[in-house]
Amino acid sequence: MLIVGTANFGQSYGIKNNKQLDRLEIEKILNYASESNVTHLDSASQYGKSQSIISNFDSHKFNIITKFASEHFLDFQQSIDELNSSIDNLKPHFIDTILLHDAENLFSKNADLIYKNLSELKRQGLIKCIGISVYSPDTLVRILENYDFDIAQVPCSVIDRRIAHKDLLDRIKKNRIEVHARSIFLQGLLLLELTDLPAKFHKSKELFIQFDNWCNDHSISRLEACVQFIKKQDFISKIVVGVDSCENLEEIHRAYKLQLINPLLIPSSISSNDEHLVNPTLWSKK
Repeated sequence: MLIVGTANFGQSYGIKNNKQLDRLEIEKILNYASESNVTHLDSASQYGKSQSIISNFDSHKFNIITKFASEHFLDFQQSIDELNSSIDNLKPHFIDTILLHDAENLFSKNADLIYKNLSELKRQGLIKCIGISVYSPDTLVRILENYDFDIAQVPCSVIDRRIAHKDLLDRIKKNRIEVHARSIFLQGLLLLELTDLPAKFHKSKELFIQFDNWCNDHSISRLEACVQFIKKQDFISKIVVGVDSCENLEEIHRAYKLQLINPLLIPSSISSNDEHLVNPTLWSKK
């Protein structure tokens, strides 16, 4: 199942087309999403004005997966206030899931308090699910040693396969965690023409050349390969995709529905564990 990411509804986002979408294009995207049975949007209060923009679209109702910073869970009343603020900002849409945006704070001295207050929102029936958004498998492993969550949003792509480690997958299965994949295009990096690859990624250029050649040899576009690769991962329940136009969402949706005659076996040599490549939060440090 696809989830539409809304980061660039309220701010510039991504590396391929780093722009904020205008309201007309957002309306087209949400109309198409609804018509295509996309039921969820991925949001966050940190995404500029995206939530108020979404609330203006009331022709269809979406379930919202939103993210809060852990600081909002240091006090339970503050947790409720933040939730109510987002509910007001997103009406008439329904918030069914809250993810911790900075899950690393579950290693801090306030970790138990953060988890207790987040869990209490679910216990009281104010939300359906709680989860975490992480940037690395190591973070997820450490968190699952101490806390139970319903959902884990993780980066995963043709290039970034770190999550697909047997021990971690066994833990995910044991804990009955629903996995949502994000960054399946690595913020658009995997869709760039090789001539447009930013200089800071030239060290990894051979990897992108291999991927490009593999797609050409198998008569499949890079976008189709990215989507189909994630779709075929049994441990992934939902796929969060950011889009820069309605046409882009239509292309992703077609790629998702594509029925391949032969299984898509992209060799593991077309992947990397280099944090400075697969973790966008470190790109500014390259």
